[in-house]
Amino acid sequence: MIFLVLSTILPFITLAVYLPMAVLLVWTWARTREKAFAWLGVAVVIWPLLSHIIDRASLIAVRGSWHGQAVKYFPYDLARRGTISMYSLVQIISRLEQLIGAALVLTAVFYLCRMKTQNTLRQEA
Repeated sequence: MIFLVLSTILPFITLAVYLPMAVLLVWTWARTREKAFAWLGVAVVIWPLLSHIIDRASLIAVRGSWHGQAVKYFPYDLARRGTISMYSLVQIISRLEQLIGAALVLTAVFYLCRMKTQNTLRQEA
């Protein structure tokens, strides 16, 4: 019973966390026009949502293969043909998602550091 309630409530709580974060980032970017806030929005708001969609597609493909349904789209057809195991494929996709997320955050941090340096140089001049 508690798991059913949690599985129903948690997506709304997650949305309640992401929505103000997105609004603040868009508002700050619109006010400053700094690339850092756009990259931060991509890294901490847009990419997690896209990653969730990719995870859901992976789950559907894995469930389909477990039930003997032929998954005909790339890269899941590799597991169907026996080129790679489904476990390895899901591992690779998961690691790639983490790598892309980390690269986006690194880009945002790079722009944030650059923004701070530019502001310091402006104040000194």
